[in-house]
Amino acid sequence: MVLLVVDATKGMQTQTAECLVIAEMTTRNLIVVLNKIDMFPENEREERVQLAEKKIRMALRGTKFEDAKMVGISACVGGEKVAAVGDGGGLIIGGGTGSVSTTNAHGEVAGTNNIHGLLDVLQSQMRAPN
Repeated sequence: MVLLVVDATKGMQTQTAECLVIAEMTTRNLIVVLNKIDMFPENEREERVQLAEKKIRMALRGTKFEDAKMVGISACVGGEKVAAVGDGGGLIIGGGTGSVSTTNAHGEVAGTNNIHGLLDVLQSQMRAPN
């Protein structure tokens, strides 16, 4: 299985296409993870994620992954600067929202968005080895 992580704000890039070629040669299962959905304004997010999914789906046309599952996430709400490594922090898990937050050494909150959605997709696609 391959998790193809795509920046939702940038879409398919050269390295994404290269990874897709490798995935075609090496696996039957692919999940597209659209990362950085928090970078879309909240009032436009759903529409912008759907547009990103549509563009990726067009790129997958003609491959064996045309019907690949897709999930939108934010691995680190606010970007990597917010998640700067430090030894500071507690862990806060959002009640049923699929969000997880931590505080870094500077006390800034770094969170995730829809990680539980990704885990659900992974769980639905996992198969025991033959």
